[in-house]
Amino acid sequence: MRSKTLAERAAWDFQAALPEEERFDIVVLNPALIFGPAHQTNDFASGEVIRNIMTSGKPSARVKMGNVDVRDVAKAHLLAVKVEAAKNRRFLLVSRCVWPREIAAFLAAEFNQKGWSVNTEEKTDGDFLDYDANT
Repeated sequence: MRSKTLAERAAWDFQAALPEEERFDIVVLNPALIFGPAHQTNDFASGEVIRNIMTSGKPSARVKMGNVDVRDVAKAHLLAVKVEAAKNRRFLLVSRCVWPREIAAFLAAEFNQKGWSVNTEEKTDGDFLDYDANT
């Protein structure tokens, strides 16, 4: 999260520091946890979250997470270029917010029958973060 924040801040600062005649428009897209088909084999943040849920064996954290489909992220990138009103704005890409235990239950239903052991329990400590996104 910190790297995303710093990268966005650097982009806005860079744009603001340019002479007016050299300034160009930017659009910032900040996706939440990205779900959907992955066409890469290297590690990526959203894939690591899913891998951790599937393999850690630990109860899920009590922290609600925003998520968005990778295909919607791709559409947002196209719209950022095509839609005039998007210029010089930032967008949070979130389709809904879910608890990690909901993700674990979905994964368990699909993969436990194939030999995985996805833990669907939730931590029982008093700490939790609940929020929702206006869509």
